[in-house]
Amino acid sequence: MTRLPPPCASTTLHRDARDTAGAAPRPSTGDAVIDIYDGAVPGFVAAELERLYENIYTTQRRHTIYNEIAGASTYVKRSGGQIRAVFLFRRERHTLRVLNQQIAVSESELGELCEALFAHYPAARTIAFFALECQPRALALPHRRYWCLEDIVLRLPPTLPQYMDALGQKMRYNLRSCERKILRDFPSFSFVNLDTAAAGEPVVRAIIALAAARMASKGRPAYLNDADTQRIVALVAAYGMVGVARIDGRICGGQICYRVGNNYFMHIVAHDPRYDSYRLGALILLYTFTECIARGARECSLMGGGNAHKARFLGTPRDFHRILVYRSRLRRCLDMRQTYAAARHHHRRLALALLALRAARGRPPWPRWPPWLVRAGFALGAVARELAARRRRGAKNTVSR
Repeated sequence: MTRLPPPCASTTLHRDARDTAGAAPRPSTGDAVIDIYDGAVPGFVAAELERLYENIYTTQRRHTIYNEIAGASTYVKRSGGQIRAVFLFRRERHTLRVLNQQIAVSESELGELCEALFAHYPAARTIAFFALECQPRALALPHRRYWCLEDIVLRLPPTLPQYMDALGQKMRYNLRSCERKILRDFPSFSFVNLDTAAAGEPVVRAIIALAAARMASKGRPAYLNDADTQRIVALVAAYGMVGVARIDGRICGGQICYRVGNNYFMHIVAHDPRYDSYRLGALILLYTFTECIARGARECSLMGGGNAHKARFLGTPRDFHRILVYRSRLRRCLDMRQTYAAARHHHRRLALALLALRAARGRPPWPRWPPWLVRAGFALGAVARELAARRRRGAKNTVSR
């Protein structure tokens, strides 16, 4: 079997498709060759990550831009002479932290990856995954799974007429009405999509500035600092598709998204607040989806939040989970720090989702408790305060004697 020559720092594990002793057997799928490049990322990995996963959050370039690649190791699985899986990970004391995120991983692939890493790193106690789409119900290794991230995904049809028909009559009418209105009031209005270097840093910064101005109009602070802006500029130079709306030659709105394979990933959609009445943000989304369909896109990720608005464009939610896999059940019980951190993040996200749902239904943030329960709570609080006061008085009398 033809194989890429591994560097001298790699370790090669020849494995049968069946599990090793002590693990549940799987159906035989032929021989698999697993290479673990300890502390190294081979040159072929960047292209293979993009080919296999077509996801901006699992590209080597993004990990490099966000300073996550330093000291990283690589897991590569080959079968039938082809690369079937690539995972980047970092060693952090007794934890192996996998960098691949926001991708779908099968339960069998997850189990095979974890078993290989535990076999290669005897000191590792935990393998941590962030934002995976996976259901490890029958995973042999002890694990915990928490919801951590939501993405709104638009699955695009092959043609624009199919997409417009799916939007519905009212949505189509509103978008066309807004387009006619802005063209009537501003005949110089135009929208164009620019690729990578054609966009240029000044255009990217202008769109980010519009996003900050829109947040300021709502009384909220900007959520992107200068370091974030520099990272976005670098990502645009590699994967970007930037949409720019202009009126009288001045940028009045735009979007920044990234293309990896046949998938697109929205990052920023912004417009001048003075054009809110024209629903310029919705028009920018429509023009972007039109361009994506023309380019043969399969999916467009819209990021989380604004579910009701994105649902009108046929976006559907996709949940990702934090997964912690342990070497043994004892390690699972003893790992209180990571378990607490993951559970806290999980319940915080659930609470925010509940608040957003109640706000969408026009209800107050917190439910109204029954009056008798409120009175009982106040009574218990008064009893607790009285008992605490008696303990303090008793302690004071003891000291005085």
